[in-house]
Amino acid sequence: MDSQKLKSATVVLFENNGEMRRLLKSALLGIGFGFVHDCRTVDQVRDAAIADTKPDIYVLDLDYHKDVICEIISDIRHSRLGDNPFVIIIGMTQYPEKMTIQHVLDAGTDDLVAKPVSSKILSERIAYLTKNRKDFVATPGYLGPKRAKGVRPDDEEAAKVKVPNSLRVKSTGRALTKIDEIEIKRAANSFTLQRLYGIMLPIINISTEMAEIASSNPGKNGFKQEIEKIVVLLSEINGIEMPETVRDLNHLTTSLEKVVDQLVEASSPSSRQFDIVRLHAQAIAATMRGDNQGSGDVVSAFSNMFQDS
Repeated sequence: MDSQKLKSATVVLFENNGEMRRLLKSALLGIGFGFVHDCRTVDQVRDAAIADTKPDIYVLDLDYHKDVICEIISDIRHSRLGDNPFVIIIGMTQYPEKMTIQHVLDAGTDDLVAKPVSSKILSERIAYLTKNRKDFVATPGYLGPKRAKGVRPDDEEAAKVKVPNSLRVKSTGRALTKIDEIEIKRAANSFTLQRLYGIMLPIINISTEMAEIASSNPGKNGFKQEIEKIVVLLSEINGIEMPETVRDLNHLTTSLEKVVDQLVEASSPSSRQFDIVRLHAQAIAATMRGDNQGSGDVVSAFSNMFQDS
């Protein structure tokens, strides 16, 4: 990796230990980065994420405020913080226990290195991620690099997508252009829709199955577990910013939330209630696919349902 070509690239460094932070900053500058935001607190990390000089890579200490740092990583990945959910993120820890590793991976980190981190290891990891970035996947609870098989079972069937890599662009010696920024936004919107679609499919499946059971056993109780699954899935939508192209989904998701609230309050949910949930989810899924015919068919089904009542 040509150090001269990284002069326009920016690193956000968080390390709790002052001496280690100084050494890591020196190493990053030695690798060739032109800007290193060395953060002493998690609040400074958040501030750096929205700074005018947009970060191309984060190097984050996980041994202090691990949960808060993982929350920051998740906020970046889900476009709640900063402008680039695909920025490279490296975590550092002195205690690589299994639970720590899983928690950090679930947040969407690209790589995890053991402390103390040498300049050589840091340079090698950054060079690898610059040239060999993993494809990303989006599932209801995760947006980030595709993991090795078996690490995250729920993303094994998710579609893989190559994502913009601002560090790779700058490592070629050129700055990001408006076209690059538009590509980042386009990819972020694509993953938002993929994630929403992944939420709707299990809601459709659960509500379809429960409608059949409720139809065969009117007045049946015992749907609590399945309804809770729907509630958890629906809660994933909160905080997701809809792309401009599908802003009309907001009224559908709001309506679906109201219908599910009624389902929760019902002592003996009816087949019709589950059907309404299913139709809402199908309408949302069709709208996200850009399937106007499918969305229209769902609206017709709604109309027929209420005419028959």
